[in-house]
Amino acid sequence: MLILFLVVGRILHVNMKQQEVDRCLHIEIVLMIIEQFQKCHLGHPIGKFFGECTDLKIKLDRCFRQEKALKRKANFEESKKLKERLQAHRKEIMREDLK
Repeated sequence: MLILFLVVGRILHVNMKQQEVDRCLHIEIVLMIIEQFQKCHLGHPIGKFFGECTDLKIKLDRCFRQEKALKRKANFEESKKLKERLQAHRKEIMREDLK
């Protein structure tokens, strides 16, 4: 049985990991900020040059930095796993060569 939740316009599966749910919610928040930022630029064609939309831009920059940090951490973890597998494979090859 599959139960679905509707969160900010997106359908999330119950069996999703908490990290995946957090990521989806983060994406939704970023999309809402982007939409507000675009509306601000359209609503203030001259004011956008004088800091009218700066607070939204700062929020976006923070979100993008968080996303980049998450990706960097995931890539680092992935590289550690790959490095371990590669070292194990090299040891196995060395054992076979010694026989």
